Amino acid sequence: LNDVNYCFRNNALGTAADLFKSSSSGWTAVALGRELSFTSGGTYVIAEGNTITGAISGATAVITRVVLESGTWAAGTAAGRLIFASQTGTFPAEDLNVGANLNVATIAGNSSAITLLPSGRYEVVKENFSGLAGNMRAYGCDGVNRGFEFDGTVFVPIRTGMTTDTPSHVAVHKKHLFFSFAGSAQHSGTGTPYIWTIISGAAELGMGDTITGFAGQPGSSSGGAMAIFTRNRLSILYGSSSADWNLVPYRDELGAWAYTIQDIGYSMFLDDRGITDIQTSQSYGNFAHNAITAKIQSLMTQYKPLAIASSVCRVKSQYRLFFTNGRAFYVTAVGRKILGIMPIKFPDVVRCAWTSETNAGEEVMFAGSDDGMVYQ
Repeated sequence: LNDVNYCFRNNALGTAADLFKSSSSGWTAVALGRELSFTSGGTYVIAEGNTITGAISGATAVITRVVLESGTWAAGTAAGRLIFASQTGTFPAEDLNVGANLNVATIAGNSSAITLLPSGRYEVVKENFSGLAGNMRAYGCDGVNRGFEFDGTVFVPIRTGMTTDTPSHVAVHKKHLFFSFAGSAQHSGTGTPYIWTIISGAAELGMGDTITGFAGQPGSSSGGAMAIFTRNRLSILYGSSSADWNLVPYRDELGAWAYTIQDIGYSMFLDDRGITDIQTSQSYGNFAHNAITAKIQSLMTQYKPLAIASSVCRVKSQYRLFFTNGRAFYVTAVGRKILGIMPIKFPDVVRCAWTSETNAGEEVMFAGSDDGMVYQ
């Protein structure tokens, strides 16, 4: 993110997960900060950089992110959370002041430290919801903690309202943030990744099977579609928002294994029949799929249960599928033609992978392994 590498790793005791960033002196821990829930916000709009002061306690904190989850400032009904790096003193149940602006919000008690439970499997996408240059942020989830937003400094857990708020897969489509919860695909309001209420445009799509990932699809000038993969079914989501979503089943017998879905100009993934692709046909809105590993089906049958991660190499037009035995298949494709499939053996098991571009446009590829190391 912005030419800095980040990674999540369990701590030495395995009791929590920590976030690290790369630097010239090595990996350094990123402090996750604290969060404080508020209600009755308004009509003064609390902003980043404001210092809040407890009306009773005199405790203070400098705000690094304002998370508006419901209501409005203008109506005096704003509610959500305030994120900050640290605080002075302890906040009881009280009103908050900002300078001469009194009673700008009400809190029920002290802030809490933002922490992460261990052993999540992280999935991350990058998006700029603001539309302003320089506001690219990472959005992710790991299956054991709340989803999150991270801009390189400020870490914001996202509350969706789910009783067990631990999404497993993430995507951004039509300016909605999507999370998966078992067989439920849920999304935020349009352009509001913090707000998950129906009146804001948030919605839920029941898939009837465990969701294994999302993949945006190329479209026409009027818009694209998104594939929602489950373990045994593929569906295509058309439309622009919850006002006109149209979820169309594609094939009941075609599904994807989690963490194997990638985009090489079209979607490629591991199905029960082997590595498969789905491509838009000449008539936009229609799709065609193709199993491409029929000639190595015996190997695919042997390796399929070991699939653990995937990535792409855009420079070489390759889809790369990794297995827990340290092996991988590299599929090279030019357009719709498969040029070859190469087996690869690594000295370290690739457990997770990430492909991106630097700000200069150079492709970079990384992998995480069992030893806790990040490899380029």
